Amino acid sequence: MRSGEGKVVRSSVDKLTVERWRNIDAHVVLTAIAGYAKRDPAFVPNKDPRTQRWYAALNQREFFLLVTGPKFWDESARTGGGGAIDLVRHLSNCDFLGAVRKLRSSGL
Repeated sequence: MRSGEGKVVRSSVDKLTVERWRNIDAHVVLTAIAGYAKRDPAFVPNKDPRTQRWYAALNQREFFLLVTGPKFWDESARTGGGGAIDLVRHLSNCDFLGAVRKLRSSGL
């Protein structure tokens, strides 16, 4: 971000908040930031019994995600990550600061 004087202004995030966002379950993040999010009740996981499949829509884009705790895998894009910041960056196609703003505005 830039202030009116051309100086770069950084949004600070304390370590405890980053750690909390790193460990929050992906489905919690999905339901907080997506315009629409629904778990697939018919999905049966192959490996980890905690894995769930979710359908989500955000910014006119649709996602089919496998989530296990804080980790996610986008089946269509064949990419994944872990933690709320990674998930928001992926879903919103934004940078770190954009993800921080979205997480803060969502109340997470």
